[in-house]
Amino acid sequence: MKSSFSKTLGSKTLGSKTLGAVATLLLVPFVAFPQTPTTAQDWAKQSAQQFSQQNYDGAIQSASECIKLIPKADNCYVMRAYAYRQKDDYKAALSDLNKAIEMAPSNGKYYVGRGNVYFDQDRFAEAMADFNKALALDATLTNAYLGRAHVHCKQSNLALAAVEEKKVLELGGKLAKTCVEIKQNEGKREELLKTMLAERYYKEGVDNFKAGEMEFAYLAFSKVIDLRPKDFQAYFYRALTNFHRDQLKDATADFDRVYELNPKLPDLYYYRGAMAHKKNDAEKAVAEFTKAIELNPKYVEALDSRGTVYVAVKLFPQAIADFSKVIELKPTSAAAYYKRGVAHYLSRSFENAILDMNKLIDSNPKEAQTYQLRAASYCQLGKKVLAQADEKKIVELGGKVESPCQ
Repeated sequence: MKSSFSKTLGSKTLGSKTLGAVATLLLVPFVAFPQTPTTAQDWAKQSAQQFSQQNYDGAIQSASECIKLIPKADNCYVMRAYAYRQKDDYKAALSDLNKAIEMAPSNGKYYVGRGNVYFDQDRFAEAMADFNKALALDATLTNAYLGRAHVHCKQSNLALAAVEEKKVLELGGKLAKTCVEIKQNEGKREELLKTMLAERYYKEGVDNFKAGEMEFAYLAFSKVIDLRPKDFQAYFYRALTNFHRDQLKDATADFDRVYELNPKLPDLYYYRGAMAHKKNDAEKAVAEFTKAIELNPKYVEALDSRGTVYVAVKLFPQAIADFSKVIELKPTSAAAYYKRGVAHYLSRSFENAILDMNKLIDSNPKEAQTYQLRAASYCQLGKKVLAQADEKKIVELGGKVESPCQ
């Protein structure tokens, strides 16, 4: 039997912990209670007041006192249920709402309240059943339509949610946000979180890569890819970790993905060339290095690497051209002078080999290797005295003459 002082309680807005409106349990207005309440009505008033002040523990206690005095005060059960809901104590909230519904099975608002609690727990089928029951009892309950809208929205049924939202407005209700707006906000939040997390993993991957921790770098870049499947930089770095781990098949797959996402990245072709060179595929290595150079004509590393491959396949003029370009771009590159000197020597251009070694010796007279190549060049030209002088210098520097000039 519904209590004589029963009035309905406003429902909690779905998806938040905020009440849209709180109706008093009694017909009399709110008043402050300087003394301890003595009647069920006063306990109910105090519970409602405490609830409005977000004092949920106090609201629960006052509602309980109301129930002690009138065990069939259905609205006191409802008030206590809503306070429990605010504290995420859904089991207690459902228990009280079930009791209220047993006492007043024709009050549609109680079904809305229970539907809200089911909704909070993602029990959408049960929530929808309660909202439907509420509307069967009272077709003007805007909160029931709103509840159904939120269930449809959670299940990504935007069209059905819009139908329910329209009904809310037709009945004079208000919408804090439409389902479309909710989904847009959720999408923005999700993207923001993904971006922040991806950036954290990306930094972690780069730091590990620089520290030589390839396994950890691989894991970090894999997480970036999970969050941002079109991040070509993450694929590129993961390919490099696979390359350094000698996982060449996996590296190839990642480089192929980089190619799909950013085919004009010079570094892609440079490292594909390095991988081909590692596999002793000189033709592919040259082709990849050439593509990198076409995209970036000042790509010193690609020029140097292609020159090295040209030396290996005995295409000495091409190698000399590449090393000369490196020297033009980086005049202080001792390695480029030495490599060009080697290419000159192997192509039997001994005078040019000597010129390159002279430049190196002028800048660093304590490098035995340069004397070694110059001595060999002098010897090939029949200049034994000069060759032997360089050989003596090699020994002085702590080196060993590999093939003394006779």
